Amino acid sequence: MVFLDVIVHAITENISNISVKENFEWMFKLKCTQCYTDQPNEITLSDKEQFEMAKGKGLTNFLMKCKDCSNLLSITIYEKSTKRINCENGNDEATLCTFECRGCEIYSWNPCEGIIVESTEGTIFNDVDIRTGEWTDWDEKAKVFSTLISLDHRIEKNKNL
Repeated sequence: MVFLDVIVHAITENISNISVKENFEWMFKLKCTQCYTDQPNEITLSDKEQFEMAKGKGLTNFLMKCKDCSNLLSITIYEKSTKRINCENGNDEATLCTFECRGCEIYSWNPCEGIIVESTEGTIFNDVDIRTGEWTDWDEKAKVFSTLISLDHRIEKNKNL
């Protein structure tokens, strides 16, 4: 079992925080840790979906067998994940979410719909598309453009859990 973090680095203007909506659908590419085969299709998981582990060992948010070696792969969203990044400094890096992985490792995240951006004036922008790494929109309250200039992310092993 390994805990993996989705770490986001954001360079922003007029943004107070970035978060994900409730029941956000995470899209990942993963590989089996037994045969080291990349799974051919992107997988989707969310905290609204739960599957029972084999032999009654609890619940998980994603469950499948490796297509090559039949190893059981599971991913569980760590319940204490923040799912929110404070961006008040304008150049911030933080863990967006932590995942408990068994039999697999996540190596790529596709940031799809469901990202929420809040401006420093409190304007909420829902379903922001950050796949291109850049986003901007007009904030009526502040009469300025709320801007997310750059957003990078990486997957990293969590050394604290």
